[in-house]
Amino acid sequence: MRRARGARSRKQGKYETFNRALFAFPGPVNQRTTLAVAARVGLDVERLKRDMQDPAITDAIARDRALANALYITGTPALVVGDQVLAGVVEMAGLQRCIADVRAKAKIQSSTAAKSVF
Repeated sequence: MRRARGARSRKQGKYETFNRALFAFPGPVNQRTTLAVAARVGLDVERLKRDMQDPAITDAIARDRALANALYITGTPALVVGDQVLAGVVEMAGLQRCIADVRAKAKIQSSTAAKSVF
């Protein structure tokens, strides 16, 4: 939900600032607190309210949610590396190992495919 609300701030060029502030907000995120955080980071709150109704943004969020559901992603953070979904916080070393494994697997598949052509 926080990510969905943050996406609407892109139109004002403050996505990163707003997104960080919204994720750092310690309490429940609802429309009232979202608008309070928006005002605190300098967003035009009335414009944000209008942007929250934009069908293009609503559609993009619906597509993101559908993809997350298809991948069984139920929370954040979540990363997709190759054909693996890494849920939760992943240590840097573990992430680097996972990326290296996916790259090595792709390289093997690529060389195997090239050999089968000849």
